[in-house]
Amino acid sequence: EDQDEDLLYYSLTEDLPAIKGFDFIFCTGSYINKEQTQAAIDWHVNSGGLVTFTWHWNVPRDIDDLSQGYAFYTDEIVNFSLENAVTPGTKEYEVVIQDIATIAIELQKLEAAGVPVLWRPLHEASGSWFVGTQKPRRIRRAVLSKAVVH
Repeated sequence: EDQDEDLLYYSLTEDLPAIKGFDFIFCTGSYINKEQTQAAIDWHVNSGGLVTFTWHWNVPRDIDDLSQGYAFYTDEIVNFSLENAVTPGTKEYEVVIQDIATIAIELQKLEAAGVPVLWRPLHEASGSWFVGTQKPRRIRRAVLSKAVVH
């Protein structure tokens, strides 16, 4: 699919893309699929292009009932406190720390493969529609400081 996209772009412009975006959206939450990391590695190796990753972060819809699944739109979340997400000792904080550790592992795979990455976690933090946008500074600091440690 991605190769078809690149070929279409080439057929229209006679150039290959110099930058390509990927997303860690399915690396955490209830639907786990980590194929984007390998796809990014393959694309970079074959094209020499710059890889960018966003992270549409999923959180439990209800921190007290994980069977409710995960969401990233704020209007789908029943019970997940962003204040607690940056407060050590809370259930939300544990979810955040685990998710950051998971993403850090994927970033380490990219680093080990020699892939430079423009990483844009919580890239739409100025809006109000995604998780992480209500307390953007505190959430962003937590993500960046914990990811660097891992």
